Amino acid sequence: MKSGWFRDSYRHSLAARGISTRKSMALILPIGISGSGKSTKVKELQMSNPDLVVVSPDQIREELTGSIVDQTRNKDVFDLAYSRTREALSQGKDVFFDATNVSPRSRDDLRKVAEESGQPVKALVFNTPVRLAKARVEHRAEAGGHIVPEGVIKRQRRILGSRNVMAEPFSEVELVDWRDSI
Repeated sequence: MKSGWFRDSYRHSLAARGISTRKSMALILPIGISGSGKSTKVKELQMSNPDLVVVSPDQIREELTGSIVDQTRNKDVFDLAYSRTREALSQGKDVFFDATNVSPRSRDDLRKVAEESGQPVKALVFNTPVRLAKARVEHRAEAGGHIVPEGVIKRQRRILGSRNVMAEPFSEVELVDWRDSI
């Protein structure tokens, strides 16, 4: 067995040449209403995994339309998001798909994308009350971010509750409780 310093040096050498020393890459699928903490979680994950690829339909929407709230080209937005996800997974990278993912259909579609690359899907299920999510969205808007109307947040919660996410066929499911802070 290699000693600790040698093993770490060997891994660093491989990583410097772009060769992963990890056995498995994954699609990380956050599931939660707007304001539940998904984008905050991705920042935390990037601290421990700087190579994490973040695919954000909101950012793609801004690229294509000039505004993250413009829903007129959603088919193009999600086609491009799925394409970027496929590409990164096929390159052996972890991917964080930064969207609400409250719709059972969108989760099914993303699991298929991961299956095409032979990669597992880890679900991060955010348990956030509507009132806290609304407060976070308002706080974000005060800081110059985009607003999500309360009615949209309530609709997302209703859609999310339409199927038991914990029973879906994910490789791993983690419940993320972000009730503590705004």
